[in-house]
Amino acid sequence: MTKVAIIAVENTGLGSLASVMDLFAQAGILWNRIHDMEPAPLFQVEIVTATGETVNTSTKVPIVPHRAMDAVEAADLILIPALVMDLRKVQEVFPREIAWLKHQHANGTSLASLCTGAFLLAATGLCDGKAMTTHWGFVKLFESMYPRVCLHPDRILTDEGDLYSSGGASASINLALYLVEKYCSHEIAVQCSKFLVFDMNRAFQSPFASLQSQQNHRDECILSVQKWLHENFSAKTTVADMADKAGLSHRTFKRRFKKATDDTPMHHLQKLRVEAAKKILETENHTIDEITYSVGYENSSFFRKIFKRYTSLSPNEYRKKFQPMLRNIATNHRGTKA
Repeated sequence: MTKVAIIAVENTGLGSLASVMDLFAQAGILWNRIHDMEPAPLFQVEIVTATGETVNTSTKVPIVPHRAMDAVEAADLILIPALVMDLRKVQEVFPREIAWLKHQHANGTSLASLCTGAFLLAATGLCDGKAMTTHWGFVKLFESMYPRVCLHPDRILTDEGDLYSSGGASASINLALYLVEKYCSHEIAVQCSKFLVFDMNRAFQSPFASLQSQQNHRDECILSVQKWLHENFSAKTTVADMADKAGLSHRTFKRRFKKATDDTPMHHLQKLRVEAAKKILETENHTIDEITYSVGYENSSFFRKIFKRYTSLSPNEYRKKFQPMLRNIATNHRGTKA
């Protein structure tokens, strides 16, 4: 039986911990019960804390561990749930947990981070030069803290053989299903996916990401152009137009914009337009041609290409995924017999 330890710390995300614990604990059990077969548990799952004492989740729900982390003799896999805290302080707050994770890995245990648990895993230094992912909302902070890690923010999960990571929130379940498949079989993973009623084959978290503020800088000249772009993103605009607005040469403007925002002017404009299109797709029934023109493009084929570049979905796929649930349910139920 595969032994799994979940390390809980103060301000662990409850959903992140509980969802994967249930999945591993029920593998081989719930499906079998549904189909009148003898339960056959496949994982032994325990929660551990630094001292063996109770910790509180970010929602102040107490977590009573099975044991202290130093009492874990031989785990096959250690899971690091999401952290809901000032992530800049991870190395300062959890030195003991970091040392323990490094020791366990050196003894052959695989490590997997869930959502922002990536900050704790990366703090071990074990992922330097290796692929990781984390919640899309904390990408910039992660990159600034762990520049040696090869971060792939669009991915749902990463696999470096004995080091794993998942993207934001429910991506933790995708990683758990992936690990069930790896430790058991595809058949067992499918069973878990079905009893959870969860789509197991998501590859990207980019459809869920929203445009984050890129205005946390002090270049007033660039800030003024960004403000103008936010208000006029649908206007026909070139980099030369932006440079004129800033009162800078074309070359100087591009250099300063990139330094201030970590983005090119045209990529920034494309993101603004895609974000506007996403909001329309989420709430309105406009045609793709109408949306194309309303966000500043003249060619719907080009718009579709740009939209998919940033979301990994076509506009129509995005609409189906994020249309109002009330409308979706009403449409699917229309005409059905009572």
